[in-house]
Amino acid sequence: MPSLPTSAAIRDALNAADFPASKERLVEYAQTAGAEIEVVRALRALPLANYGSTDEVIRSVGTSDPF
Repeated sequence: MPSLPTSAAIRDALNAADFPASKERLVEYAQTAGAEIEVVRALRALPLANYGSTDEVIRSVGTSDPF
């Protein structure tokens, strides 16, 4: 099973993203930003939808952040 990215890695990858954004657009933003492979994989696994913010993406992806 692939490991989940950290919320910080997702925020870094989507720093330049304009919201709302589709799943496909989020993957493009992350790839352009040179995101870690875990981030790109996690974004590709998201349900098809428009996401309103980085926080919404993080909630949808889940993270490896400690509780």
